[in-house]
Amino acid sequence: MTVPCLIDLHHRDGICQRACKDKTHDRFLLREVARDMIARLQDFQDKPETVVLMDDVLGVLGDHVTQSPLPLRAVSHGGDAVMNLLGLDYAPSVPQVFRHAKDVLNPRGLLILTTFGPRTLGTLKEALYHTDMHHHQGAGLRFMPTIAPPDLAKLATQAGFRNPVVDAHLYRAHYDHCFDLARDLRAMALGNALKERCRRPLMRSHVTTLMQDYPREDDGRFVVTFEILTLVAHL
Repeated sequence: MTVPCLIDLHHRDGICQRACKDKTHDRFLLREVARDMIARLQDFQDKPETVVLMDDVLGVLGDHVTQSPLPLRAVSHGGDAVMNLLGLDYAPSVPQVFRHAKDVLNPRGLLILTTFGPRTLGTLKEALYHTDMHHHQGAGLRFMPTIAPPDLAKLATQAGFRNPVVDAHLYRAHYDHCFDLARDLRAMALGNALKERCRRPLMRSHVTTLMQDYPREDDGRFVVTFEILTLVAHL
């Protein structure tokens, strides 16, 4: 049975191309996650020397590989490790991501994969839901779906990886306005690429409602949370 692709690949390409041209915004989340992924390699007794980078569309992970204190070298196949930086959500076929990782790994190779967990932007999702219900009497698909840790581990096992371990880490960022968050997400190529994504724009009145519903800190800013799941597994 063929599973239909949920991703608008043409739209996804456009998101990535615009992000590559944006040199003005800080890709803080990608940098932090990439730094953590490289740090994990140092915990292994048999440290990888070659690594295959998957879905590193903005080159952030590649930069960290180059700057790593480990003698790492990026290759296209035959890697001691495969690293995937937040690319799972945008894959046309999630199982294919794991199959491709197996194909390019050396025997007993290491997979380190990161993706967004269910708690990502949780408060914002709730506020946008209430905004859509207030103005449209129905909520649209404004966010990419996420995966739960047990399901991520199960996918790795089904693909033939051994001893998958998934942990979660929360990253928090402060913003003055939701427009600032939107600009950062665009700069990191983290836009909504679903085929059935909501096409309704957020009008000024909608944004006003959204900002009224969103809880604020004492300094007037609001906090967004990104839950990053990290899967580590071996062939």
